[in-house]
Amino acid sequence: MPNGVGAALRRTRESQGIPLQRIAAATKLSTSALEAIERDDLSRLPGGIFTRAFVRAYAREVGADPERTLEAFLAQFPEHQVQSHAPDREVVDLTLHPKYQATEVVVAVGILMVPLAFGILWFAGAK
Repeated sequence: MPNGVGAALRRTRESQGIPLQRIAAATKLSTSALEAIERDDLSRLPGGIFTRAFVRAYAREVGADPERTLEAFLAQFPEHQVQSHAPDREVVDLTLHPKYQATEVVVAVGILMVPLAFGILWFAGAK
């Protein structure tokens, strides 16, 4: 019988007679994700913080210490293996273009707020 963290979670769940579907319903995780945890199969998990959250949630539902379980899981699978399988994304620069000065932005927002304020006052006074 396997000795990994997933196998330990499975043994704990089964010793308490908890069906996997009950864990799935309580954690809002799919049974396939929970089965992947029990098999220590990272290839079927999203990776990164999601996998960590899945392991914590599973542990919490069977009464195991979520943080200790996660520590054991991370020791079993070094950090580079628990990273997200999603491809790297391009970083987008969201700073304002230099031609838009702060005063211009404030004036533009003020111009938009004036009609909104009049509309609110008009509807409030109409009652």
